[in-house]
Amino acid sequence: MSEIGITSIRSNFDVSMSIDEFGNAHKETSSFTWANGETGTIDDVWFRTDTLHPLDESLDIQVSNRIKELPDLQHIGNMQSLHQAMASDSTGHLTQLVEELVHTSSMSNKCSLLDNLLYEWAGVSSVITQNKAPGSPFDDRLILILDKKVDKKSL
Repeated sequence: MSEIGITSIRSNFDVSMSIDEFGNAHKETSSFTWANGETGTIDDVWFRTDTLHPLDESLDIQVSNRIKELPDLQHIGNMQSLHQAMASDSTGHLTQLVEELVHTSSMSNKCSLLDNLLYEWAGVSSVITQNKAPGSPFDDRLILILDKKVDKKSL
């Protein structure tokens, strides 16, 4: 530290509720002393993040006219828009699920198709689920979908 002119760093901190103009929270503050006796401030900054709307939207994926005629949902987190995901799916299974969903009139079929569509869109359809409790309707893939949407990893 002496090489850069710092003689001491206060190891205790004060709790702060300060939010800067960029939305970053300065949660803990402390100080240090320069060799000339002046003091400086140290902040523990918690940067504002938006994992639901990533900044990189530059995917250049060609979407066919067939897909353009189907419903679309915007990208969110680590998930492409529904149109982009359908265009990227070389098996065509996701497009087929969306088409079936659009054309079925049975509400129970729509619910089942929607679950499968979400799993396929998020890329978790092949995950083997392990219910948390015997007889529980909970499906681990739902957590994996949420993880992708908010750019987190549970597993």
